[in-house]
Amino acid sequence: MNAVYDPGVQCPGCAAALDDRTVLGRHARVCGGCGGIWIGRPDVLALRQVSPAEHPLLGLRSGATAPAAAVGGTALRACPACAGRMHGFAFAGGNTRVEACDACDHVFLERGELAAIADEAHHGIAMSEAARQGLHAHRLESTWARMSGTELAIVVAGVLALYLFVRIVHDLGPTSITVVVGAVVALGLFVFWRRKLRNEHAEASARLGRLMDAEEYRLASASSAAAPAGEREERPRAAPRACPFCGAALPPQVSHCTACDSDFGPAAP
Repeated sequence: MNAVYDPGVQCPGCAAALDDRTVLGRHARVCGGCGGIWIGRPDVLALRQVSPAEHPLLGLRSGATAPAAAVGGTALRACPACAGRMHGFAFAGGNTRVEACDACDHVFLERGELAAIADEAHHGIAMSEAARQGLHAHRLESTWARMSGTELAIVVAGVLALYLFVRIVHDLGPTSITVVVGAVVALGLFVFWRRKLRNEHAEASARLGRLMDAEEYRLASASSAAAPAGEREERPRAAPRACPFCGAALPPQVSHCTACDSDFGPAAP
């Protein structure tokens, strides 16, 4: 459903009038008082892929405090189009919390939030140190569990192969032919499953090594960033870089490489 744009619609943030604007072909209502934007959700999805240099609103940083109604995680303000109660959510799962009216399929963005959404789309969603540590610990635990599981599975495969051999010999009789056939079948299946499980174990071991290397790199980067300015190498801000483990190209400030599944801290300022 499209929102109805009434000339007398007021900004839900400061009650000032919302002015019609066109942002790179997308219709929006912008508040001249607090800088808030009332815009369709699909339009935000399209604009967040555009370079901030192409329009001032995409580079506008927050310079005001969010109204009290938006603080605390629950949106209580009314939709400027239908007067229905809006709700708050993290846009695209990022760190930018906005308010939306599902009936109108529009969102209200505080000053600078459109720029923050575009920045996350281009540079990745920043994680807090606690969240990064929690994710790292979870991956370590899951990798250890996978390695332990493959080792246990090899033992189980050996037991099943022995059971299969005994069952064949018991059912067909303890002749030389049945013993040979049973041994070949049981050993063949065991070797097949052992090779497959060994490959999984090797993959998990390699992933564990990447995770440990990533943790060492993160700690080294944190130590470098904490050193006095004259004692650390100066690095350009927001510059593209390569993954230190596999060499894949990464956007600036991204701290996870999807190519090799490694985590490391953002580039030191």
